[in-house]
Amino acid sequence: MGLLCVQPSTISRPMKRTAAVVTVFAFASVAACKGGLAVQDEKLVPDAAKLMVHVDVKSMAKTKLFEDVKTGVNQDKDAKETVEAAKECNLTPEGLQSVTIGVDAASASNSWIVIVSGAGLGDEAKLSCIAGKVKEKRGNAPFEIQEKDGKKVLSLEGGHVGYIVDADTVALASSGWAGAVRDRIDGKGVSAIEGGLKDLVARADRSRHVWFAGLLPEDVKSSLSSTPASGIKDVSGSVDLTSGLAIWLAAGTESAERAKALHDEAKQQFDNIKGMAPMVGIPQGVVDSVKFGTKDATVTMEVAMSEPDLEVIKDKVAPMVNQNHGAADVGADDGEPAVPGAPEGAVPAAPVPGQPTTPNPGAGVPVAPEGALPK
Repeated sequence: MGLLCVQPSTISRPMKRTAAVVTVFAFASVAACKGGLAVQDEKLVPDAAKLMVHVDVKSMAKTKLFEDVKTGVNQDKDAKETVEAAKECNLTPEGLQSVTIGVDAASASNSWIVIVSGAGLGDEAKLSCIAGKVKEKRGNAPFEIQEKDGKKVLSLEGGHVGYIVDADTVALASSGWAGAVRDRIDGKGVSAIEGGLKDLVARADRSRHVWFAGLLPEDVKSSLSSTPASGIKDVSGSVDLTSGLAIWLAAGTESAERAKALHDEAKQQFDNIKGMAPMVGIPQGVVDSVKFGTKDATVTMEVAMSEPDLEVIKDKVAPMVNQNHGAADVGADDGEPAVPGAPEGAVPAAPVPGQPTTPNPGAGVPVAPEGALPK
């Protein structure tokens, strides 16, 4: 399995700082929620994006693991304060529709977009209320709402911006992508889902709670050139939380021959270690669910964990992981709470099941880029 779960550190650092806060901002929506926003949201991501992650939070909120997300939010002081501010402005977490993230980690400015949708989320009065409440608690407002070129814009730290797309949608963009995102809102240019990531997105199962698709940066591909994972150039995947945790991953390679070789190597490695799984607390059902496959130049892997499986892993495996590596190894390096399962790079890693998590591609929810949301 390790061959398919490559974890380069290309984009992790700039994305960790505001992980918890993107969860909170996403929760700033009213209790009633209408559908029909997701496709529109996905098309706002500019074609320059090399990685996309989409989370259907409305559906995910009905799952057991969603409670862990809320637990993770409550463990972060700033995040909790923002949630409380939102509630004071008559906004609650239950109305969130979706979160979509697009990133070009290889760009000099680490360009990104975070699109959050939910009924009433784009209400200027409610957003102003949140900014005011946060200012009361911290002494400074996290953003200001201004009008630029006929659009309502949230001025964020670092020159980043947030566009009020409509009454239900806010699109936050890095300073370098401000113009490109504005063009996508106006229907100009090409979206990533219709351009450079079209085939990779089509490969993912977009009916699941989470899907992602991305190209590996050149430096990552270069670093893999002398490893068994040589030849991997892109990834797609999906996560389903309906009854436990089910993960499907696909890695695109340079040829069908390379995909077959990678498949055989990954399966052999797994066969060599799967007998030790029960010794470390991994249920046999999880081991038996692991499947490898190939299709043309793509190698795939899938694994499923039932809710009882997750409880066993939580009780036996997670403590062992924390003891061996320390929770700080997974979190940020500036005193922030750890984010179990957070990605260390362009290819999402599977979560530590049963542990509270903030958004990230592999665990079912996304991690926001640095500066995407107020601190």
